Amino acid sequence: MLSEPISAIFSASYFSLEDKLRSVENAEELVQAFSSSLGELFLIEGAGLLIARKAGRKLIKERMLGSPYSSSADDLSKIQDELLDKIQSILLLSSESSSKASYRVKVRGRDYRAHVVVNCSEATHVLFFLNPTGLESTKDLDATVGLFEHEWQWFDKLERANRLNFLDDLTGLYNYRFLEDALNKEIARCSRYEEVFSMLFVDLDNFKSVNDSHGHVVGSKFLKGVGSELILAVREVDFVIRYGGDEFVIILLNAGQGEAEIVAERVRERVESYQMMLDKSGYVQTTASIGISSYPDDGVTTQSMLNVADRNMYLVKDAGKNHFMSSQVREHGI
Repeated sequence: MLSEPISAIFSASYFSLEDKLRSVENAEELVQAFSSSLGELFLIEGAGLLIARKAGRKLIKERMLGSPYSSSADDLSKIQDELLDKIQSILLLSSESSSKASYRVKVRGRDYRAHVVVNCSEATHVLFFLNPTGLESTKDLDATVGLFEHEWQWFDKLERANRLNFLDDLTGLYNYRFLEDALNKEIARCSRYEEVFSMLFVDLDNFKSVNDSHGHVVGSKFLKGVGSELILAVREVDFVIRYGGDEFVIILLNAGQGEAEIVAERVRERVESYQMMLDKSGYVQTTASIGISSYPDDGVTTQSMLNVADRNMYLVKDAGKNHFMSSQVREHGI
């Protein structure tokens, strides 16, 4: 059912477009099909879709779909970054719950129209396309955008379902399968834009004694509680991953070594202060040893980042546990 009435002349094109969008097999094809249709129906050069993760009131570009404005990948990336900055400033004026807001954005004289297609706790999905001079919003154009929004949300739901494969069954955190993919993407992003990020390797101290004294059911419940504490210790934009057993990895976006040390101490304090009450009198409590690695100082590959963080964590274990270690701390003594 159409949310807005459309003209009789346009109706045949609309239903043809509907069939076209429903025949695609993935999100990239959906954006490409929509982009080409805008050119055919409204003489609009094309469309793109920005998926940005939320970091407080800031948006960080995660990926782009569609490349309608330039044959040069570098030029396109620059336009996308500028567009992101402009959309970010406009989104701050809108309601967080808005999923239908429409904006006009000018970037270096090019007039774009932008729509928030999906706005959820995890990310903001923004559809944008170039508006020819003088083109105003019409019911036909709005209906076309609405059709894309409907189809995109189906792909978004499918993608969310696929992401369940990257979640740990016990804690609900991301799992090891997700870790390698996330690190590869973050290294590629930081390499391209000359940015930094850090990683914490968190290992619970003496966790085996919890299982030995209270059983694996209590141990599993305790791990889930610790996972919740780790989430509370970092920003919404950061990734908390259960590496395996009683080991966790935290990816800190846009954080250098000094910032990572501050977060590591906050993580250590939260783990140390966490107490899980037992059915009988008493509680379960432990501490954590944390190793830090930072890109690019400690490595420029996934394996080198993991190796440095893991080595630093074991140095903490050898030095008495319940502390953190970075390359900077190691040079000056723990």
